[in-house]
Amino acid sequence: MNNSIDVEIKSKKRIAREARIAKKLECLRTREERAIEINKIYDRLKANSINIKYIEPFQKIANEFIEYGIGASGQIPILELKQRFVYLLSNNRKHNCATMLQVIT
Repeated sequence: MNNSIDVEIKSKKRIAREARIAKKLECLRTREERAIEINKIYDRLKANSINIKYIEPFQKIANEFIEYGIGASGQIPILELKQRFVYLLSNNRKHNCATMLQVIT
């Protein structure tokens, strides 16, 4: 009798854990969605006439984000423009990927 209760509890725990994992996986972006997000960022940079050469380190981070889903955040100083490029790349669909240019004072 005791043994059957343990098995029943374990199976309930396993079911709950699998449900949490499934919910977590449901919120992850696909490779195509990540590529679309990065393309939007590059389009905004082009619209603002920001040369991609200023943010070369971001290109490597963006490629890793697209390929492997590795989220990242940080900033890249652009000393020639006296600005910094701030980025946030999230693999979760609930959170937006964001970038902005800040003036260095």
